[in-house]
Amino acid sequence: MLNIGDSVQIPGCSTKKRLLETSSGCDSFDTLLGGALVNSSIVLIDEYRSRCYGSYLVRSFLAEGIHNSHRCFVADPVVDVKDSLLKVIPTRKTNDEHKKEVPNAPNPGGEIDMKIAWRYGNVKQVSSAIGASGNDNQYDFSKHVENPNVEVYNEEVSSLSGLYKKLCEIVREEELHTKSSGRGGPKKNLLRVVLKNIDMEIWEDYKSLGRFLACLRSLARSSYMIVYITANSYRVPNDTWRILESCADTQIQLMPFNENEKKMFRHLGTAHGYFYLKNLPRLMSVGTHTPPILDLIFEASSRKGFQIRVMHLPPAFEEPAPGQQNSSSCQNIDF
Repeated sequence: MLNIGDSVQIPGCSTKKRLLETSSGCDSFDTLLGGALVNSSIVLIDEYRSRCYGSYLVRSFLAEGIHNSHRCFVADPVVDVKDSLLKVIPTRKTNDEHKKEVPNAPNPGGEIDMKIAWRYGNVKQVSSAIGASGNDNQYDFSKHVENPNVEVYNEEVSSLSGLYKKLCEIVREEELHTKSSGRGGPKKNLLRVVLKNIDMEIWEDYKSLGRFLACLRSLARSSYMIVYITANSYRVPNDTWRILESCADTQIQLMPFNENEKKMFRHLGTAHGYFYLKNLPRLMSVGTHTPPILDLIFEASSRKGFQIRVMHLPPAFEEPAPGQQNSSSCQNIDF
């Protein structure tokens, strides 16, 4: 939250109710959050039973930061992000590319395009898309940024204490703290932090995870910083997961479909799993945002990126209701 008299102007950010906000790079995710990510918030992405779908949100988050010249920082003790994550950050679409992807407007008076009963011709079609741009996305995941300006935490021994010291150094160097940010103060910038696989015991001081998260939360509250944390609750002990939940302002869970669910939800097209919104930011005590619906699914593709849609149940055509007789058994009835 900004102090009284502050007039901080950061590219790609806007002020709403004295809170600094910025886009996550994913239009549908911004819509669920009430419009944008709030400064100093910590977002926990639970990659349940899978560690491949959360990277799409991370890539959008970093791509938005690169586009607005924000300082980006990534830490991953398992994978070398220079050879993996940083090579697949999407590029921003141009206006011409946006126009090509806009579908043609429906013709309500045409008879050729009418494929449903006439009595439903004037009924408004139900859209499962979330966000102002519908199924469109601001970034092209088929084209990648060359040499992205992203700082990587690469130490011989990965330690949480060393990671926290590095973040404190960045805040001091860039003067990203919220103090002395009034009129005429130094020009500020936003720090986007991505902490992948924070739940892995490969960290040297993994037992100090609770202390690290408490210090990180305090640092974020007094800085122009937004943090993404990825973890997997499927393999984390309950006590450790409660610590992660307590430090997060926003928590989501990406649960992929199993084989039976893939067959059941064939009508959903290329959907990959459930999108569960577990927790929303509590940085504002008054006027918090409430999503209109929580039955959500997600799609993650190398062409469209990450999209969140409303889940519509399939019509019960294949299996008869319990106790319902077969229509063939009524042929011999004499009326």
